[in-house]
Amino acid sequence: MSLLLLAYPQLAKDDLATIQAYRKQHDLQYSVAAPHFTIVFAIDDIPAKPFIAEVKKQSKGIASFPFTVDKAVRYKDDFHLLYHSFLVPEEGLKDVSLLHDKMYSGRFSLHLHPTLAYLPHITIGSAIDEAMCDKIVAKWNKAARPINGTVNALEVVLYENKTLTTIEKIELH
Repeated sequence: MSLLLLAYPQLAKDDLATIQAYRKQHDLQYSVAAPHFTIVFAIDDIPAKPFIAEVKKQSKGIASFPFTVDKAVRYKDDFHLLYHSFLVPEEGLKDVSLLHDKMYSGRFSLHLHPTLAYLPHITIGSAIDEAMCDKIVAKWNKAARPINGTVNALEVVLYENKTLTTIEKIELH
């Protein structure tokens, strides 16, 4: 059992459908979560109430923000023998990064991996084979068009038995 902080972006219906159709074919986590930015990665030693309190404290004064993604990139997983296909925002990259950094500036700082750089992204695919991941990325980029969205809220989610359950939604203003 772990807690995470996710930002499920607001997307136009056709953009969401495009991402989901692609994820259904290529993303191992398709059935676990909708497209999202992970802001705080799995933490299993902080109970829900203090976790939520920390998120509320750190998110005070943070406004919702727009983002745009228009291309996919390949990323080597740091912990597993996997390659991922990520949609990385151009517009909004700084905003997602600052949100992540703010969350890890307090109580969650002990859980920040010191040697891993954070790359804001929406996962659209995964593969064990690097060449297969390159094909997933190339296929997306060949048909790519800008996808615009907004991050309006953060969701504290419980991950248990390969299932995510939202336990608190925190609106950004």
